[in-house]
Amino acid sequence: MIILKDIPFGLDFEVLKEKLHIKPNSGYKQCLENIIQAAVKVASPKAVFKESYIDSKIDDNVIINNIKFTSKTLRKNLDKVERVFPYVATCGVELDRVKINNNDPVEQYILESIKEIILLDCMDYLERYICKRYGIQQTTSMNPGSSDLFVWPIEQQKELFALFPNINKAIGVELTENCLMIPNKTISGIKFQSDTDFHNCRLCERKQCPSRTEPFDEKLLNATMKSMNIQHKEL
Repeated sequence: MIILKDIPFGLDFEVLKEKLHIKPNSGYKQCLENIIQAAVKVASPKAVFKESYIDSKIDDNVIINNIKFTSKTLRKNLDKVERVFPYVATCGVELDRVKINNNDPVEQYILESIKEIILLDCMDYLERYICKRYGIQQTTSMNPGSSDLFVWPIEQQKELFALFPNINKAIGVELTENCLMIPNKTISGIKFQSDTDFHNCRLCERKQCPSRTEPFDEKLLNATMKSMNIQHKEL
């Protein structure tokens, strides 16, 4: 298990002002600057990952370090893969200490946006670190619960976290009984080298998602479900 701490990040006032649609004459300009300054002082994004090898692939299951992961999509994407990199990355619990007016939704939105940017920088650093360390050109990733249930159920977070004993002590991340992660801007998954760049976003119909990296591909979704004999229903 490799722990990465003191991961660099960047917070640009002008970029954030535009992203958050804060007008030049808005009173929230000073608020944004204050929250950025407070965040820079305490933020400590972290990540943990391990180089792992697949023990076996049976039916819809992939066994990694004696832990069974069940997902038809994961199984299919790892069909020609032997080495994987399970990981957890977080913006850091320290950002929850930034003082804001919790009764002001705009201030809450500013802080959550800053957390998200820091998490994205953390993920970018993790990607570059793994590629450089292991001589990989690029990796792709799958994440429990980030797409429809048939892709990889969120309940598989328990199995993923079982790969990282004492993760709370290592990077301050907790997994709740409902399989949600604390801090809220935390992401977990399995990275792997692949000739094709698979993204969960292409199979996810959630329209309003700040973390979306690619548009929803209905044809790919239908083809995937057809290959798995799964019928799609809108609830």
